[in-house]
This record gives sequence, C-alpha cells and structure tokens, in this order.
Amino acid sequence: MKAKVPFLFLALVGLLPPMGQTQVNYAVSGNTAYIAYSPNASGNIVIASNYDGYPVTSIGESAFGWPANSQLTGVVIPNSVTDIGDFAFYGCGLTSVVIPNSVTNIGRQVFYDCTNLANVTLGTNVVSIGHDAFVYCNLTSITIPDSVTTLGDGVFISCNLTNITFLGNAPVIVGANWEFSGNPATTIYYYYGTSGWGQRFADLPATELGIPFTYTSYFNTIDITCYAGTNSVLTISPVINGYPVKGIGAYAFYNCTNLTSITICTNLTSIGPYAFDGCSGLASIAIPDNVTNIGNLAFAYCRSLTNVIVGNSVTSIGLSTFAFCTNLATIVIPNNVMSIGEMAFWGCGSLTKVVIGSGVTNIDDDAFWNLGTTKSGVTFTFLGNAPVLGDSVFVNDLATVYYYYGTSGWYATYGGLPTVELAWTPQLVGGAKIQSNNFGFTIIGTNKMPFIVEASTNLVDWQPVWTNTLSGASATFSDSQWTNYPARYYRAR
Repeated sequence: MKAKVPFLFLALVGLLPPMGQTQVNYAVSGNTAYIAYSPNASGNIVIASNYDGYPVTSIGESAFGWPANSQLTGVVIPNSVTDIGDFAFYGCGLTSVVIPNSVTNIGRQVFYDCTNLANVTLGTNVVSIGHDAFVYCNLTSITIPDSVTTLGDGVFISCNLTNITFLGNAPVIVGANWEFSGNPATTIYYYYGTSGWGQRFADLPATELGIPFTYTSYFNTIDITCYAGTNSVLTISPVINGYPVKGIGAYAFYNCTNLTSITICTNLTSIGPYAFDGCSGLASIAIPDNVTNIGNLAFAYCRSLTNVIVGNSVTSIGLSTFAFCTNLATIVIPNNVMSIGEMAFWGCGSLTKVVIGSGVTNIDDDAFWNLGTTKSGVTFTFLGNAPVLGDSVFVNDLATVYYYYGTSGWYATYGGLPTVELAWTPQLVGGAKIQSNNFGFTIIGTNKMPFIVEASTNLVDWQPVWTNTLSGASATFSDSQWTNYPARYYRAR
C-alpha cells in the first residue's frame, strides 16, 4: 500500500483543474459579439477575436471590473475590438495593458483603481478616453497618440506620472481641467507642428519638442533666428512654445540649399535681411498678407524660384531682395508697396512680366537691371502714376512699358523704354493663391469701374459668380466653393 500512495496522489492531481483557469462570457448582439459580465474570470486571459462565428468587437460595461471584483492579472485584447466599455477593468490586478490599434473608444473609469497597472500602450486609433479612466493606476509614463481628440475630466488623476507626452494636436477636455492632478509630473510635452497648444495644458506648463529652429522671444512673440533642420519641405507653425511667431530674422535660412518648399504662417509680420539668401532649391514663396517689411537680399540667389506672391501689406521691397532669382518669370508688386529698392530684381534673367501696383512712387537704381537682353517681350505694366526713377532702372532694350489711360507722368519713353497707353478693362493679374481654404486672385481696373467675374467648368458655359464695382485700382476675388468642382475657370469683363 505504501508503494501505491504516490501513484494515487499523482492521479488525483491530474484530475484537478489547471491553476488560473478563467471564465470569459461572450454574447452576441446583431452581427457582432462582445464580452459580457464575467465575474469568475481570473489570472491571465486571452480574449478571442471570434465567438460562434461573430467578430468580438467590444468589451462590455463592467465586463471584468466592478462589481465583479475580478482577479485578472493580465489580458490580451485582440485587434477585432473597437470599444472598451465603462468600468470594464475597474479594480483589476492588471500590471500591463496593450490597447490594440483597432480600439477607438476607451470608456469612463475603465481602469479605475487598477493600482498595479504600471504600463499602458495606447493604440494609434484611439479617439476618446472617458473620464477617470486611469485614476489611481501606477503609471509613470504615458504617450497619447495623435488620434486622440477628446479626454474626459480626471483621466489620469493620482497616478504616478513623471512623463506625459502628446504626439498630436491638443485634445478637447470634456469637463474639469484636472486631467493630471495628483501626479509628480510638472510639464506636458508636445511636438512642433501640432496645434491647439498654449503655455499651459490641463493646468500644467506645456513644452514643445522637436522645434527645428533657434529663436528669440521678444515681448511674448517669437523671432526665428536659425533653421536647424534638414527637411526639404517645411511649414513654419504660427505658435512656438505658446508664443506667436512674428518674424524671420536675418540669415535664418541662409544658404539652405536643400529647402525646396516652405509654408509661412499667416501671422508673420517681418522677414529679415538675407533670410532666404542662397536657398537655391526653393521653388515658390507666398509672403503672408501681414508681412510689412522684407529685408535686403531676403531672397537673393534663390535660383529655382519660379513663383512669388508678395503679401498685400508689404510697403517696400529692399536692396537686392530678389537679385539673381534667375528662373523667376513673373512678379506682381501689390498696391501697398511704395518703393522698390536698388537692384531689387537685378539679374532675374527669366523675368518677362512685371506688374507694378498703383502705390509705387519710387524705383531705385538698377532695380530691374540685367534681366537678359537677349530675351524679347519683357513687359512692365504700371497700374498707377509714373514712379520717380533712379539711375539705370531698366537696362533691357527689348522691354516695353505699359500704363493706363487716366494715370499721369507718362511720356513717349520712360526710363529709356518705349511706352504704350492702355485702355482700362478689368483684368485678372497676380499669382492665384489659396488662403484659408479659399481660392483667389486680383482684379485690376480703374476706380468705380463695374465688373463681373464669371466661372466655367468647361470653357463654354459661363456663369456670373461676382458682380462689383472697383473701389480703387484693384479688388481681390475669393471663391470658397472651388473645391466642389473637378476644374473651374474664371474670367472678368
């Protein structure tokens, strides 16, 4: 008998259920399945992605949490799950959780009082996190993906967070602004190029990461002093570390030969000397309407520059501002510009069309010198009275000056070039541009001239889209509906 006891004991052990066996209850609703109330689940569980032929898409309210008082210590959530219901893991003993990329919603108090939960990875498609979702967890670090747009109040109260990083735009906080109350963390981190951030978020100071510039702060505004990045395509954000960007300083992008495209924030007011000098790969530039000052040589030697839009608030174009932009074919000087500086367009060998606004009163020495004397058809069209000229402004025997009837100061020649008087008819001029989602362009004519802008999708059927009378020499047309058409053409008459 003594020899048989161990054998009997082993046989009895083999009849016992394995340690940690769990019970997960599934239910079906419509065409999908979900995790129902499972009060007996414990240990480490793996949630099935399919139940009885139906995809498991959600973890139901209180599935493993309060009042189930579940003894779960681990869970694997499949990629089929899109929604985690309220209180789903309330009070569980979880130590680590990976939220799969399929999940879009995390309900309220989902991990409330999971005091052992030290690591959470949020999936890249989570859109909303409900209030008090992680209260009293033991998290030390959390990264919020750029998909998150909404946070309920108190999401991370009294965790142990020391590092809080957002990858996207600032989410909306629904309710009280105490998301991170009771944590040792003293700063929120977010990345350059995202929006909605101020100097504080959820009652904590906010610090921007990945800023590709050095800058100075002056009276709570930012001036960019140097580009430290290597990207060929760049957008200057309107705000850095909670302060508005107002200026691009001298030499800020000097000789950045790899820069091919840059979008400048609309709140910018000044561009310093040599700011983009030597950016030989830059193909186009739109100077925002709030910019009033462009420094000397700001865009000199931008040899790939083919398209320039000068903002409507610029009052002067300085010394050699666009010198040796050898591929620039057309330039429109807006009406607010009063002076064009010395050698402003010196050496722009491809320039064939220049429109000079009615506000220009002075053009300095050599402003349009050396435009390429072998080229024919270079035209200068003046919208206002003849400006005062410096020495050798035009050195191109093939160029012609056009001016409009009713303006003054014109003779048979101007700056050594022949002149031609034009009758006023509405004309579309300037580079078309997209700003604030509107497509627009400039219409020129004479003061009080009536005109109609017409649009067509096929160049055959034309419909009026704007009837107006000029107040001054020009007007700006914008079309907020342009994206509703595969193609749209415009004309003025």
